[in-house]
This record gives sequence, structure tokens and C-alpha cells, in this order.
Amino acid sequence: MTPLEARLTQEVEALRAENLRQAQVIKLQQEKIDLLVRRVFGASSEKLDVNQLTLGLEAAEAKKPEASSDALVALETEENPGAEVDSWA
Repeated sequence: MTPLEARLTQEVEALRAENLRQAQVIKLQQEKIDLLVRRVFGASSEKLDVNQLTLGLEAAEAKKPEASSDALVALETEENPGAEVDSWA
């Protein structure tokens, strides 16, 4: 083997080792990306606490205005057109 062939063989081996090292780094980085994507967008991020839902309902109930007796009478009349409705007014 000539000195040039020996040097080129060494270079090829060094490049193969570097290529393997870089492939391992890429694989590790891809695994990290996959883990982060699962943490951010996975099913666990969609979980809701039941108490959060009741807070929204309580706030809506607090803002709801009280219905007047006239409105209740009109609503009952619409629901049961043939029924008699006693008026308190």
C-alpha cells in the first residue's frame, strides 16, 4: 500500500466514525423532539379539571339576570298554550 492509499484509508475511517457519531447525535435529538412534542400536544395536555368547568358555570349563573314574573308567565303560556296561568300581579 502506498502512503497515499494509507492516508486515504485513514481519512475514510475517520469520516465513517464521524458519520456514525453524527447519526447518533441526530437520533438523540429526534428522540428529544418527539418527547417534547408529546408533552406539549399529547393527550395529557388535554385533561381538564372538573372544578374548572364548574367555575365557568358559576360565573355564567352569577351574570344571569333574574326573570320577572311577567316573563315567567309568558314562557309558561308559550310552553302550554291551552293551560290556564294564574297571574300574581
